[in-house]
Amino acid sequence: MERRNQGYYGENGSQLNRESERELGEKMKNIKTVKNTKNSQNTQPEKNIQKINVNEKWCIGCRLCEYHCAFSEINASLGKTDITALKGVKINPRIRVIEDTDSENPGSFPVLCRQCENPLCVMSCLTGAISVRDGVTVIDSECCVGCCTCILTCPFGAVMPLTVTPAEENSVQKCDLCINTDAGSPFCVSGCPNGALTLIQREVQ
Repeated sequence: MERRNQGYYGENGSQLNRESERELGEKMKNIKTVKNTKNSQNTQPEKNIQKINVNEKWCIGCRLCEYHCAFSEINASLGKTDITALKGVKINPRIRVIEDTDSENPGSFPVLCRQCENPLCVMSCLTGAISVRDGVTVIDSECCVGCCTCILTCPFGAVMPLTVTPAEENSVQKCDLCINTDAGSPFCVSGCPNGALTLIQREVQ
């Protein structure tokens, strides 16, 4: 046990762990009210849910959807309207293109949030940071403590860590259909050159 403390935690590892626990406890206490409020709002599923439909046959693996997704964040936060704003910037898109080269029918397909009718990420979130708003599952990064429970529970691998800046190290991200922009539709949908992505709306029975 002594070797573990010195080798993994360092000489003052146990003390540092207790300090981290206290900080986490304070943050959890501050957002307890937010969690209770959001839980009461999330008990009933939305009647209408929007989602992006993926046609894998039309995906050519160009990854332009990733860049349009990253650009939507810059457009929303900084107001930049030229995609060259991404030049020299490390992007962290909320949609990821996966290339399948091992199967008999190799190809590529985008992975993104399915906007589930009963999202497991919402039910598993310990702090209430994930909620459904106007039919879209969204994440409040200020309430997120980075426990990554949502990443473990999402069956589609659509939730991922957000590590663009040091301030975002303890948060996660997922597709929110660009609801924080005034584009009218998700940037990846309008930017897909082959029409592999389409925005659809379905009514929950």
